[in-house]
Amino acid sequence: MLHAVIMIIHFVIAVGLVVAVLLQPEKGEGLGVIGGGTTGFAGKRKATEAMLARVTTGLAAAFIVTSVVLTFIVG
Repeated sequence: MLHAVIMIIHFVIAVGLVVAVLLQPEKGEGLGVIGGGTTGFAGKRKATEAMLARVTTGLAAAFIVTSVVLTFIVG
């Protein structure tokens, strides 16, 4: 029962993480940032971009935690 509940939570977090990543604005940097690409407007981000970054970070952390919990429950 606990396994099923955590699997459902894990699935919801995974879908949320995909949506949060897809909602992030394109920065146009790509791999050019490795070679010293420009940062655009001096690295300023709008409030919504900053919020999306925090949500993405939180969802990624929750995804990792639920992955580890599922590993311990199954194994």
